[in-house]
Amino acid sequence: MTIERVDELRKLLSDALFAAAVAHDNGNFHALNRDFEDIWSRAQHTESKSVDLSLALRFWDAWIDASGHGWQSPETIGEDDWPRFARELAFDLASDTCVTNPIVLSDFGSDTPTGVPIRGCIRGTSAILGTFIALLGLGETLLSDISPSLAVFFIGWGALMWFPALARPSKSRAIIASKERRMGNACFLCFAFALFAYVLVWLIERGYIPIRNARSIASQIGSLGAALWLVFFALMLFTTYYQSQLRSLRRTNRE
Repeated sequence: MTIERVDELRKLLSDALFAAAVAHDNGNFHALNRDFEDIWSRAQHTESKSVDLSLALRFWDAWIDASGHGWQSPETIGEDDWPRFARELAFDLASDTCVTNPIVLSDFGSDTPTGVPIRGCIRGTSAILGTFIALLGLGETLLSDISPSLAVFFIGWGALMWFPALARPSKSRAIIASKERRMGNACFLCFAFALFAYVLVWLIERGYIPIRNARSIASQIGSLGAALWLVFFALMLFTTYYQSQLRSLRRTNRE
């Protein structure tokens, strides 16, 4: 694992905040998170801890989150204040001076909890269902003629469902929101393709699409649709996990 130098990260973060301030002034709010995940990840492996670096990262994270929620939180910072405060922070980082802005110090001076636990009901339900599905796949392998590939699929799916119960929560709202958005998009695609597969099977079976070996092809498409439904429900657990973690983290920060 590479150990990052604090002075190098201060320079990277300073440049990123200046760039984000320009993007904000131009109304390009989607560019606020450019390089955020990379710098946040690298900051977790610094050679030593820097209070100002941690504060600036929390400020940037809250800025990205506020841009997607109508600039409602924190109440002490308005939409037009963010780029101004960001430039002040970037200058402090570049010149290696202490942050003096009282609002920034008040809202972001103390660290947030190391992780917000996911709701117990989701963690427990996911673990129980994961265990049941994995045991079902194992049992079917031992007691019936189920194909090994299908058994591996069920066991692997059950193992994946343990993820919400075992995963370590992140402290960044922007990173969690990004993961939740990607999972949500994947869910939508699986749902859409599964629905399309079943519509296609319905059309083939009723002769609206005349093809050779219609029964065999419809069976294969139906199997693909069923697999997509299973993936959809698995991804739903991941999406729910990230949504719940995000809500909990925002609630904790408000308190």
